[in-house]
Amino acid sequence: MTDYTGQMVNGYQLLEIIGQGGQGAVYKAYDSEKDRIVAVKTILDEALRDPQAIKRFQMEATIAFFLRHPYAVTLYDYWRNQDGAWMVMRWFEGGSLRSRTQEKPLNLRQTSHMLDRIASALASAHMIKVVHRDLKPDNILFDGEGNAYLTDFGAAKRFEMGANMTQAGMIVGSPSYFSPEHIQEHEMTPRTDIYAMGIVLFETLTGQHPFGNVSTMEMLVAQLRDPLPDIREKLEDIPGAVNQVIQKATQKDPDERYQDIKELAVDFRRAAGLRRD
Repeated sequence: MTDYTGQMVNGYQLLEIIGQGGQGAVYKAYDSEKDRIVAVKTILDEALRDPQAIKRFQMEATIAFFLRHPYAVTLYDYWRNQDGAWMVMRWFEGGSLRSRTQEKPLNLRQTSHMLDRIASALASAHMIKVVHRDLKPDNILFDGEGNAYLTDFGAAKRFEMGANMTQAGMIVGSPSYFSPEHIQEHEMTPRTDIYAMGIVLFETLTGQHPFGNVSTMEMLVAQLRDPLPDIREKLEDIPGAVNQVIQKATQKDPDERYQDIKELAVDFRRAAGLRRD
C-alpha cells in the first residue's frame, strides 16, 4: 500500500499510521486549518479496484454523517480524488477498549459506564435501520475523560439491503465477535450487534475472549455451537445476575436474546447493583 506518512493531503498533515485493516488505513493527522489533531482514514490501493469496497467506504461516511450521536465518532470531512477516498474524524486520545483491557480489565462500574454510551449510540443506529456488524473492543474508543465512543461503520449495512453489500461467500467483520446468523449469512438485525456486545462485555470484564485464542475455524464453530462459559469461572466474585445478562445477550437463537440494546444496558447495570450515573 502507499504510505502517506509525512504528506499533506487536502490540508491534513498525515503524521503516522495508527491502524490498518483489510481495506483501509487510519492516520493520526494534523488539521492545519482548525489547529487540531484528527484521525484520517483512507481506502487502500488494492481496494480502489473493488466497487464493493468503495461502496462500503462511502456507506461508512454516510452513516457517520447522518448518525450524529454524541457517543458515535464525529465525521469532519470526506472526499474522493485520483488517489482514493478519505474520511476525517475526531481523534480520541484515550485509546481503544482493546488497549485498555490489555492493560487491565475494567470493573463493573467502568464497564457499565462504557456500555451505557455504546448502547445509546447503537440504539440510534438501529433506529435508522443500520446494523454495525463489527462491534469489538478495537471499535470502542475513549476520550481523555474516559467516555466511550462507537466508531468504524465500515462493515455496517441497512437492514433492507440484504446480502448485496458483500460478494457471495465474503463475510465482513471480525470472526471473534460473529453471531451465528452472521456466520451463516442469514438476516442480520440489531440482535446481531447485541450478540457481539455480549462477547465484548465478557472480554471487558475478564481481559480474555470467552472462547480463548483459537484458530478462525475453531472460533466459527464455537460461535455456532458452544454457549459462553460462565464468567464466574474467571471472576469468582462477580454477581450471578451479570452472567445471566451476558448469557442472554449471546444466545445462539436471535429470538432468545435481548431485543433492544438499551434493555441489555439497563439489565447489566441492575445486575451489577449499580445506579444510573
